[in-house]
Amino acid sequence: MMSKQNSKPDTIKLLSFTARGQSNFKKRRAIFSWCRKQKADFIFLQETHSSKEREAQWKKEWGAEILFSRGSTNARGVAVLIKNSFDIDIMMSQTDSSGRLLLFKALIKEENYTIGNIYRPNKDAEAVQFYHKLSKLLRTNDFGNEENIIMGGDLIVP
Repeated sequence: MMSKQNSKPDTIKLLSFTARGQSNFKKRRAIFSWCRKQKADFIFLQETHSSKEREAQWKKEWGAEILFSRGSTNARGVAVLIKNSFDIDIMMSQTDSSGRLLLFKALIKEENYTIGNIYRPNKDAEAVQFYHKLSKLLRTNDFGNEENIIMGGDLIVP
C-alpha cells in the first residue's frame, strides 16, 4: 500500500516457509503458483535443495528475481523470491558455503534495508557457531549500518 503523501511503502508483505526441496518441477510449480497468489513482496524459502545449474530455470519459472544460497541438491539451501512488480535495487549480497544464510542490502523507495534469510542448524553447537558468525556479519560496515533490517527463515534454536 502506498501513501499519497510520500512514495515510501507503508508496508512490505513477507512470507516465510520451509519448502523441503524444490528440485521436483511439479512441486516447484505448485509452490510458485501458491506464492504468487499470496502477493508477498518477499518470500523467504528454506530447504530449497537448489543448484547453480537450475537457477536460471527457476528464475524463468518464477518470472522475477530470486536470490539463492545453495546447499546441495538434497539438503539445505535458502532463497528469496521477489515479487515481479516490486521496486527494489539490490546493491550487494552475501551467502555462506553451507546454504544456510543469504544476506543482501537493498534500496527500496529511497530507504536502505538489510534483508536476510536464515536456515539455522539443528544441532546446538553448530547453531551457536552459526549465530556468532551471523552476529559478527551483521555488525560489519557492509550490513550493520541500516536501521531497516528484515529477517526471515527458520530462526528458532530448538
